[in-house]
Amino acid sequence: MARNAEKARNVLNRWVAMQHSDALGTGGAVLRPKHSSDCHSAAAAEKWRNEVLNDLHMKIRAIENVNLGEHRARELNDEINRLVRERHVWEMRCLELGGPDFRRAHTVVDDAMPLGTKGGYQYYGRAKDLPGVKEMFQPLVEQQKKMRTRDDLAKIAGPEYFGMLFEDEAVLAAEKAAEMQARGLV
Repeated sequence: MARNAEKARNVLNRWVAMQHSDALGTGGAVLRPKHSSDCHSAAAAEKWRNEVLNDLHMKIRAIENVNLGEHRARELNDEINRLVRERHVWEMRCLELGGPDFRRAHTVVDDAMPLGTKGGYQYYGRAKDLPGVKEMFQPLVEQQKKMRTRDDLAKIAGPEYFGMLFEDEAVLAAEKAAEMQARGLV
């Protein structure tokens, strides 16, 4: 029985693998273009966008690991932010080439529930628990606790706010007269 290494070196097996990759359109190890402007078809742009999404999925899964070290968490977070920007570039290129508009559905990043900054840099998974990041977002968390909820606002606004109280007949008559005068019917 031949070993796997010997099978891989076999010319016929390499030929069949090449034919199979050509039929699928993978064409071997083709690297993603550095600039989206190098891509000239919507199908290829969509393919590269999907590849970026797959990389993004893997990185987000990796950063969710609680046992991840601080250095690796920062590194993964940087890579995720770079991939998010790259995904946006490929989505814009797909749109330019007449492909679908992907801007509506960003489930990968939304599922990770990132903490964001004003500069657009976001923190995912384990990176949210890093020492410098916790202090940076502490005022934001306290501010959200102080904000009134919809239920609090509904309790404050009484029935008069919603117009549920009966108004005085004299007030209604005065309003009716002012309305008629404004319309020019008097």
